[in-house]
Amino acid sequence: MKKLRNKQNLYFVLTILTFILIIVGSILSFSFDLSFDSSLMIMSAVLFIGLILIIYFKSKLDFYNDNYKYQKLISHRILPFKTKTNVFSDDWYKKIKSEGFNSFRSYEKFEVYYKFDFVSYKSKKQKAAVFLILIKDNDLSFDSQKIVTTIHEFEDAFRKKEKFLHHIVLQYKVTEDSLSSSDLNETLGINFMTQGKRNHLVVINCYYSRKDSEFIFLYSPNFSPNHYYTYASNIILSLIKYK
Repeated sequence: MKKLRNKQNLYFVLTILTFILIIVGSILSFSFDLSFDSSLMIMSAVLFIGLILIIYFKSKLDFYNDNYKYQKLISHRILPFKTKTNVFSDDWYKKIKSEGFNSFRSYEKFEVYYKFDFVSYKSKKQKAAVFLILIKDNDLSFDSQKIVTTIHEFEDAFRKKEKFLHHIVLQYKVTEDSLSSSDLNETLGINFMTQGKRNHLVVINCYYSRKDSEFIFLYSPNFSPNHYYTYASNIILSLIKYK
């Protein structure tokens, strides 16, 4: 964590210094006894090089910011907890439908449910597509290309009509045994990235053990990497009646 924090600080300082040097270099380019065209050429070179450096340093800063948030979330995560909700049971399917989720695709190995919702953030409400990916074959990985393809098909069907910005993808697996270390590791493969300036993608993987009535996903009541991850976590918790 300390190493990541140092990297954050380094690239933040480099980004700010580069911005300052661009301003200083642009001013100095017209301070010498040169022709206007020569000064303009020097300023253009300063701006071009400075812009490349800012883009590079900013990408590094974003990378280490996200990694720091991820490691902090892991360090504060809760362990598997007991729940009386039987995930994938008939009652649970009734629950998700009562929460407004509709079926989009049903295959032998997984099902896709969805709903649209408005996520409130900074006094604004923006439309999000919320997916429940119910994986019935545990040999199918959470990051299966088949699941990605199905979400793309959903986008083709609804993007123009619904005009949603954000994607909230909540994926579930159920085991008849106790949760293994491998199961727990699968739940660590989350995502909370920003696509472009406004579009947010959140992916959270969940596992439920019928044998022990235990449920797990990467969650902390004390820390969340962003507002949309909090929103997604609250949906998961409400569907298992944890809150």
